[in-house]
Amino acid sequence: MLVPPSIIGVLGDEMVDKLVGRYQFVIGGVLGDKRDRMDHPFHPKKVLTTMLSIIAWVNWEQVLEPKSVGGCGVGSIRDTNIALLTKWKWRYKREQNANWYKVIKAIHFQPRRYVDIPVNKNVCGAWKDMISVDKELLKENICMNNFLTASVGSGETISFWLDSWIGGGEPLKIKFPDLFLNEKHKRCTVADRLSSQQNSGQRKWEWKRRPVTGVLDAQFQQLLTLISDCHPGAGTDLWRWEESGGEQSGGRDQVIYVCVDEE
Repeated sequence: MLVPPSIIGVLGDEMVDKLVGRYQFVIGGVLGDKRDRMDHPFHPKKVLTTMLSIIAWVNWEQVLEPKSVGGCGVGSIRDTNIALLTKWKWRYKREQNANWYKVIKAIHFQPRRYVDIPVNKNVCGAWKDMISVDKELLKENICMNNFLTASVGSGETISFWLDSWIGGGEPLKIKFPDLFLNEKHKRCTVADRLSSQQNSGQRKWEWKRRPVTGVLDAQFQQLLTLISDCHPGAGTDLWRWEESGGEQSGGRDQVIYVCVDEE
């Protein structure tokens, strides 16, 4: 797309004059030089005006987007940085035997906060900044809970209420808030609540009061329907990044998927 003459005129008044000084500095122009005369063919203002008239202006966002979505595939350093920061949340779920995991949990765990990733807002440091990347993702309509989900093996390392493991990537505490409040042990695992395949049909609930009336009963019946086919086995719990986890924003979710998927 070439710049219209009318735009060139505006640029000449507001921007070209500012660039003339830089142009003269680069080529060594000084007052009194022949190139400072307006009738000179290489006068800085004439040169810059000609350059602006032939420059092809391209949407920078389109340049950064992957080729698969119509971009030029240049890539964004910012998006890659956000993706690599996001990977730490994925690693926190996967590497629960690592020493760094134990250190983070010891520093940031708060007994009264029921979240999937602990972050103590009163403690400054890199971990707080890394986890806050969720806010940047939400600006691009990317919700981490819709992408980062657990695949149940034994169910011993997946939180029944706090983690995203069933029902479209939303934690059960969000889907069934009243049941969550009625739960005695809110940090229970999937294995704590669901039976193994050998004992299918058994469910182990610990409620403050039985969910037999009103909203509690309605949510409980929905929960039973949702988990009816879920039975932990003897395998290993896995965390995966779903490439299509909801509303996408150009190719940014694909950038994050590639970075997280790399071991």
